[in-house]
Amino acid sequence: MEALFQEKTMEIKLSERLMALESYPFAMMDERIRKMREEGVDVIDFGVGSPKLGVPEIVRERLKDGIEEFKFFGYPTYDGTKEFRKAAAGYLKRRFGIEVEPEKEVLICAGTKELLFHLPEAFINPGDYALVTTPGFAPSWRGVLFAEGKYFLLPINEENDYLPDLDKVTKDILKKAKYVAVNYPNNPTGRIASAEFYKRLLKFAEKNNLFVVSDEAYIELYFGERPTSMLALKKEGVLAFFSLSKQSAMANYRIGFAAGDERIIGALKKLKSNIDSGVANAIQYAAVAALSDDDGIDRMRKRWKRLIEIIVEALSKTGLDVRMPEGTFYIWQKVPKGYDSVSFAFEMLERCGIGVMPGNWLCAPGDESGKNYIRIAVNEQEEVIEKAAKRISSVKW
Repeated sequence: MEALFQEKTMEIKLSERLMALESYPFAMMDERIRKMREEGVDVIDFGVGSPKLGVPEIVRERLKDGIEEFKFFGYPTYDGTKEFRKAAAGYLKRRFGIEVEPEKEVLICAGTKELLFHLPEAFINPGDYALVTTPGFAPSWRGVLFAEGKYFLLPINEENDYLPDLDKVTKDILKKAKYVAVNYPNNPTGRIASAEFYKRLLKFAEKNNLFVVSDEAYIELYFGERPTSMLALKKEGVLAFFSLSKQSAMANYRIGFAAGDERIIGALKKLKSNIDSGVANAIQYAAVAALSDDDGIDRMRKRWKRLIEIIVEALSKTGLDVRMPEGTFYIWQKVPKGYDSVSFAFEMLERCGIGVMPGNWLCAPGDESGKNYIRIAVNEQEEVIEKAAKRISSVKW
């Protein structure tokens, strides 16, 4: 019988947009650690910022109830249940004094990563610019490239006190720019921006007809004065992101929300209705409990502070110049002389069995602000943190 198909290898071509993206740095670190563990090495992974402190009991119990509550439901709504959006609005009011309308100014997301990446698709045309800080969270600039736009980098480093120098943006770029994106408390540096800086940023944005994207995923992880939310200063022309992955350790649940200017939220609703079908109702049900659990959020912050202090103390015994972060669960550690970020990260794997993230891997192409730093994600429970501290304090650099 004559063969139905020719025995020929089909050529599958990737899009130029996908080919232009480098491998996601977290994935590269995951692969390195996986191979070492297969070889029998007991690696403690402080590379990826994936919290493992345990989801609060009130959230877990609510999830169980939600599974029964929604057992006969079909697809969830793409913009979030009414109960979830009201809980998000209530959370913003209680915690930061922010008034938002749940129907028009709140939008659920499957973790802030997906919405940060897709955001440019709603606003960026080919040739348009977004102003983004670096080092930082790669989706904030990779999403721009995927939307066939361009980004203008605003490096944050020790020289500018980890606050972007807005005066560096040239007039020709500003004419083509649509928005400016910042992240505070900052991943990876642990810096918290003041209300004074936010006011300056908002004036800059208004003057240049830009809207502001404020990634506030770590806003509940602070170790001094409570951070200001951008939305507490202005709502028009502002979009803020909030995550339950950090403050409630719900990273595995994939849920967060955006809030702000209803025009921006409306555009993202339209976009999301063509991309996904929302977050499972049972998970939203559990998230309502998390957003209402003020005591649990505060306990989580205090617990994280203790864990970070353990690692900071261990680092101080090695001869490294270490500082306590102002917020987040990251330590932005300067490497000793003779190393760069990548070589020192591998040295820590070799001598301590601890995986960390090279600072350069957290920088956008063209920026080297992280070349002399590593990021340590304090993401494990107490017993693992104590074990890591012993390993770290046993070496000298």
